[in-house]
Amino acid sequence: MKKLMFVFSILLVSGCTTLSKDVVLVSEGGETSKLLVYRDSAFQNAMVSLYVGKSDEYFMKLRNGQYGVVEMDAGLYVIQAKADASPSSLIQVNLKPDEITCLEGAPNKQALGAVFSPLMANAVPAFLLTQVDCPSAEALKDYKLVTKP
Repeated sequence: MKKLMFVFSILLVSGCTTLSKDVVLVSEGGETSKLLVYRDSAFQNAMVSLYVGKSDEYFMKLRNGQYGVVEMDAGLYVIQAKADASPSSLIQVNLKPDEITCLEGAPNKQALGAVFSPLMANAVPAFLLTQVDCPSAEALKDYKLVTKP
């Protein structure tokens, strides 16, 4: 039993995610785009943050009922979503110049059963991102805008 607790504590500690400092999203002189990511309120994963990033550099942290907007160079990206101690899920997005691309972050329903098994919880992404039509300004009033600290 002590071995199992030791393994679980190592997995828990080693899986912590933080926002990356000095992540470069815009280079000088290039065309830019905006990426808006929002997260509805949901009971599943309510106690954990959704981290959004690229190339294992996380630039956005969202809780239930929050959204964030970042400016990025236009182009093709693989965007990652994850929670602490879970693997990332991936979505490919094409950020077009002078446009806003919107993603919805939601709990992965397949991960719901994994909460009963710590080893499975570390093998299934906790969150998924989906490209969606951008919500209206009126709809965004129901969310809290977060900015990078």
